[in-house]
Amino acid sequence: MAPDARVQSAARRDRRDARAAARHARRYARSTVIVALGDIYAQVPLREAAEEAMLDAQRAALEQDGCISFAFAEALGEPGHYVVIQRWSGRDALEAHYRSEGFFHYQASIAPLLVRESELTLHTVEDAIRPIDSEARSVPEDDS
Repeated sequence: MAPDARVQSAARRDRRDARAAARHARRYARSTVIVALGDIYAQVPLREAAEEAMLDAQRAALEQDGCISFAFAEALGEPGHYVVIQRWSGRDALEAHYRSEGFFHYQASIAPLLVRESELTLHTVEDAIRPIDSEARSVPEDDS
């Protein structure tokens, strides 16, 4: 190959690689997300009231700007032990949540229903991937 052809070929390859890198950056660019994971320990006889307080808090949080997701769930095999998983678009959104009327109402309503203090850990996530395709899968029918 002639020297000019090699230079042109390398230049084309560099441009192609730069375009591919730009596409990758756009596709995988993520803003920082705050993930809050917590444990709530309700008195077993008061679980119904605790769940009501959690549902109210969940509904209120989901209406707030910057709330990506917010869900409570009961830990299997541990009556009265609940987990909360929250995702916020950033620290400002999370701090606004903690200053909200919905959060104050939740704190006031859940406190007398607990057997111990709740625990919450905040995680800052800058990148996330799905290891498998999240599309619905078809399940083959049983021929029996």
